[in-house]
Amino acid sequence: MKKNLISQTLHNYCNQSPQGLFLLSMPTGFGKTYNVLDFIYKNYRDFASQGRKIFFVTNLKKNLPWEDLQKRFDEDNLQEEFKKHVLFIDSNVNAIKANLLSIEDDIPKRYTQTPQYKDLVKYLNLAKKTDLPKEFEDYINLKIASELEPEFRRLIEQELRDKKNFTDKPSRLRAIKEDREYQWIGKLYPAVFTDEKTVIFLSINKFIVKNSTLVEASYSFKEHLKKESLIFIDEFDSTKETILQNIIESGIKNRIDLIDFFVDIHNHLAKMEDSKNITKKSEWWIKESSGKKWLPPDELLQTLRTKSQNIFKKYDLQHKCKSDGEEFNRKRNFLFYDYRFYSILDAKKKIVVATDTQGNINWIRTCDNDISSSANNTFVDIRSLLIELSSFLTYFQKGISYLSQNYKHLKDEGKLDKELFAFEFAVKSLLHHFNVDDKDIDLLANKIVAGEVVYKSPQKNLKKLAPFYESGFSYYSVVDKEDHDTLSKIQMIEFDQTPESFLVDICKKAMVVGISATANINSNIGNYDIEYLKSSLNELFFELQNNEISSLQKAYEESTNGYDRLTIKASFIGGKSLEESKVNLERVFDDQAIVNDIYGKLKFEIGNKEDEDNSIDFVFGRYAKILTAWKYFLDNHDCHGFLCLLNKLPKRKDPQLDLDKIIEYAKDLLDDDESTDIVDDISNVIVILSSENFDREKEKLLNDLANGKRRFIVSTYQTVGSGQNLQFKIPQNIQPIHTNNRDKDGCMDINAIYLDKPTHLMVALNYGNVSEHDLIKYIFQLEFLREAGDISPKEFKSELTRAFRAFLKEQPNNYSNRYLYNTNAYSSLLNKFIIQAIGRICRTNMKADKIHILADITIKEHLNNVSLPKNMILIHEYNALVRAASLDSDISDPHNNLIDLENKASYVSCKTASYINQRLLYGSWSDDSKEEWLEIRQQVLKQPTVIDDSQLIDRWKPLYLQLPIPNNYYYFNRPSDSNVEISFSNTDFSLMDETTVRLSELMKIDSFYKLFTKNGWATSFLPSKYMLTPPMFNDIYKGALGEVCGKHVFEELNIPLIELDVNEFEVFDFKTEKNVYIDFKFWSGAFIRDAEDEISKIRNKMEKIKANKVMIINLLAPKDQPFKVKIQKDISIIEIPYLYRNNSIDKEAVNFILGETNK
Repeated sequence: MKKNLISQTLHNYCNQSPQGLFLLSMPTGFGKTYNVLDFIYKNYRDFASQGRKIFFVTNLKKNLPWEDLQKRFDEDNLQEEFKKHVLFIDSNVNAIKANLLSIEDDIPKRYTQTPQYKDLVKYLNLAKKTDLPKEFEDYINLKIASELEPEFRRLIEQELRDKKNFTDKPSRLRAIKEDREYQWIGKLYPAVFTDEKTVIFLSINKFIVKNSTLVEASYSFKEHLKKESLIFIDEFDSTKETILQNIIESGIKNRIDLIDFFVDIHNHLAKMEDSKNITKKSEWWIKESSGKKWLPPDELLQTLRTKSQNIFKKYDLQHKCKSDGEEFNRKRNFLFYDYRFYSILDAKKKIVVATDTQGNINWIRTCDNDISSSANNTFVDIRSLLIELSSFLTYFQKGISYLSQNYKHLKDEGKLDKELFAFEFAVKSLLHHFNVDDKDIDLLANKIVAGEVVYKSPQKNLKKLAPFYESGFSYYSVVDKEDHDTLSKIQMIEFDQTPESFLVDICKKAMVVGISATANINSNIGNYDIEYLKSSLNELFFELQNNEISSLQKAYEESTNGYDRLTIKASFIGGKSLEESKVNLERVFDDQAIVNDIYGKLKFEIGNKEDEDNSIDFVFGRYAKILTAWKYFLDNHDCHGFLCLLNKLPKRKDPQLDLDKIIEYAKDLLDDDESTDIVDDISNVIVILSSENFDREKEKLLNDLANGKRRFIVSTYQTVGSGQNLQFKIPQNIQPIHTNNRDKDGCMDINAIYLDKPTHLMVALNYGNVSEHDLIKYIFQLEFLREAGDISPKEFKSELTRAFRAFLKEQPNNYSNRYLYNTNAYSSLLNKFIIQAIGRICRTNMKADKIHILADITIKEHLNNVSLPKNMILIHEYNALVRAASLDSDISDPHNNLIDLENKASYVSCKTASYINQRLLYGSWSDDSKEEWLEIRQQVLKQPTVIDDSQLIDRWKPLYLQLPIPNNYYYFNRPSDSNVEISFSNTDFSLMDETTVRLSELMKIDSFYKLFTKNGWATSFLPSKYMLTPPMFNDIYKGALGEVCGKHVFEELNIPLIELDVNEFEVFDFKTEKNVYIDFKFWSGAFIRDAEDEISKIRNKMEKIKANKVMIINLLAPKDQPFKVKIQKDISIIEIPYLYRNNSIDKEAVNFILGETNK
């Protein structure tokens, strides 16, 4: 039944849409992989006839079930069909290792006589030896992968690209299939046939990196997906980690010297003549641009030139930059940017650039945050420089993408052969034309090709407010070194892609089916962010319906009905303190003296290390738990195989976990056990399964278990925690229980397991030992946690600083990251590891009559407090462990979801604050940005609150925070412009509701009420799911209220107001026909609390746009304030205290305004 049900489920969802994501979260042993292969086998012909592809992707290539599929074809005598349609793609270097030495006789002498071939064969023969020192073995493999294989492959590619012999890709493929001179290439590199195959098996790492087919330019599968492809991703949630590692490694490799890069581009643009071969309009461009606002190639080039010249001149970049040694006491100083800048190591200081025209240098200095540039102390905030340089780099990449598309079509239009000019070649050609350094060309080409931007109208979305998954982060370091002592470099490392954005891109091109026992677990540090995927994919995110979940749950119960005849015994071991560990170990040895001896020896070797993971308390506790598990194994003779899963493998003479000591103490316990049935030497009974020689050790282990020998298997989560199968042939002396009606498996499962608490799920910030890779991964984890609401913006900032301090080997701040381990994301991740680890003993339908589950006692709280998805079907063994945990009365408080909502609300509020500040302080207005701002004003007027999701379109979601229950108020604290805290209950914070923004007062004025009703603007705050953030209310909504109400009054007074041009936009609100600028205010209390400061700001604005007179008009009268106009001595600034008092327009105000505007 279950196979038919899963098969039908796959059929329904795989054929429901050509794009999207469907998560199939089924327990281990429930036949997920079997049914996927069954679907492939039954449907591959249809896919082939339609020109569609099926991909099967997983984390580890050894877990790819292509051989299982091959058996299906063999059973039906369809071997030729398998060869024709199915392909396993390995890495190029593994293909060489597997195939080259076996086909040497087929390779022509023109290759075998080359030094590249001879060196490659020499090192391949060396790599086959099994007795090499590990360091030498690593060196050989690295040399083959990074040098020898690519060099040999390039020889083949050069011949295949020779136009004299091969005009296009089909002719190359034809030669490799039919010509004996070239057939060896297909045997050596099976990937050459990628396009001809229907079903492709490959690892997620191979799916990410470029596929080299030799017959065409290398490409990534993401950019080369055939229409309506189907992609199965096995161990779905675990693939996020692989993608993240790839993103991190790529980012580190591709750091840019930002100013040097910009200056090179600027200088070349300034000197470069517009080459007609890149600015000529292609026929494609002429056709496609008809009726659209596309910038012609020559104008686009000139725009790049103008933008670069403006930045170069504005920041005096003809001068080199150099940090001021008196103020910079580090070799590296960091600025971090995601949606805002963080000055990492000193929040009270800002970094500025001061130009020394006499010394011809730009000094990089620090100063207090509250110091502003003045006539005597001129400088620019480095954040302004970095924003403009980064924006130009983005614009430059888009410009190159546009020009490359046009250039590609120019090349194609004049070709006689059928082979099209690759977009990547066009991009690299343009970058060379712009004189970009070779070291930067691959970086930019990869970014441009991966994010190819076609000529189109810009999408209307608030990119600056996009979720972290779409915007990423970057950090800048001011680097000083002896080899460039006369200047400082500003390096940028940028991560503009995340695993989530990568997956969404794939899902918008193909149908993706995610398969895993924990595919939908809610932990964005251990899985893709499911909520983000739902929000981003919308109708392309497919979920099982309740009736389908119920049917699958019932099918699982039926497929495991034999569990009623067996017993699952779950318990916890270990201690939460040193004293508890000692007491527990005393029970094991029944001898306090032995325990004291063990402790004394360990303490002597370890000393008093402060590092928690190496402290005597921790190390002793680790020994205690292992020996407790061993004693349990000895006492329970039915434990045929016992899997002891740790975080660290014991090694000989390792002071942190010495294998010799474990064997010594374990032997003592074995020798004292008079009832033991173990006859083998203890060195054979305790089996260490490590990644080194894993296959050989595993084979021996399974043979021993099959021969009826008891084994205590010590391994780690990393080695066997996920994806490894440890079932063994049923021994003659065991009669296992058949757990379902399916045919009996020939193997049975191990029946006992100990689960140590998984550690280092978060990056460990061990001071003095934090690599840049560790730093970046930790930042990603912090970003994930903040996005989910598990930590607040304040906690994020503290941990970010701590991470950079650890990286720089500096003393940490006093903040601890213990709270990171109390989040729902962390608990869910830990449970994922537990579920997957238990899955190692749940592979067959043949079970021992008793199953033993032991776990570290510190896991309990995470089992009790986690919130797993309701549609997860959980295995019996895991449920038994959860039940055992729930029996404990000492349970911590459940996770507080209200805090998560407050954290999320604070985060989105900080983002909107930053968006507004950057737009007003650092941004320069364009027609597009002005239009966006005006649209935001209209949106907030219409919907200051939103009742539910159905009334909130995706574009505007970033402007709102979510309330825990429908309401029309919340509380906030805003200690600075960019920092906002939200509470739904703390009345010590400021209240935000319709009275605080004075909407209720305005609506008492009849003409305003009619105005708002007519325009569809909100007249009250209804109880709602969403409300605008405090910055949106205070910085935009209140301003918009003032503008529309003030303008309405002036219209009723027949005083025309003119909208401000782009170069004046948002400096003031309007101006009159006589060039008097008008600024409406919506103040309460004293009109101006700090008059001098306010007047100074207004004068700066006036100077910026050359304004001669400004009228500042407050709309509503503060309580008991008399009407008194303030006019500055030079009559340039006029302050009108109010227009309305007691719901009526003030006649004095009207008369004064009429008189002033008619002058």
